[in-house]
Amino acid sequence: MKLKYPGILNTEVARLLGDMWRKLSFEEKEKYRATEKAAREKYKILKDDWKIKEARSKSISEAHQKIKTQDMINIQREQQQAKFNIQNFQALSSQFYSCSKPKDQVLTKWMAYEMNRRKRLNM
Repeated sequence: MKLKYPGILNTEVARLLGDMWRKLSFEEKEKYRATEKAAREKYKILKDDWKIKEARSKSISEAHQKIKTQDMINIQREQQQAKFNIQNFQALSSQFYSCSKPKDQVLTKWMAYEMNRRKRLNM
C-alpha cells in the first residue's frame, strides 16, 4: 500500500485495507483465516516452548544461587570455628607453658574441653 500510495497516512492504509477485506468473497477470506490460524498455532507452540525453557533456566539459576549461598554460609561457619579453636588453643597453650600445675593436669583439662566441644557440635 505504501508503495502504491507514497505519503499516505497509516489511518488511510487501514481504511483501504478494511474496504478491500469487505469486498472479498467468503472463500477468499477463508484462505486468509486458515493461514492466520496456522500461524497462530505455530506461535502458541513456540511461545509455550519458550516459557518452559525460561522456567528451567530460572530454576537452574536459582538452584545454583542457593548452593552458592549455602557454600558461603558453610565457609563462614568454618572460619568462625577455626578462629574460635585458635583462640582457645592459644589460651590453653599459654596456660600449659606458664602455669605451675603439672603438665598432665593441663592436658586433662584440654582433653575435657575438646570432648565437650565435640559433643556440642554433634548435637
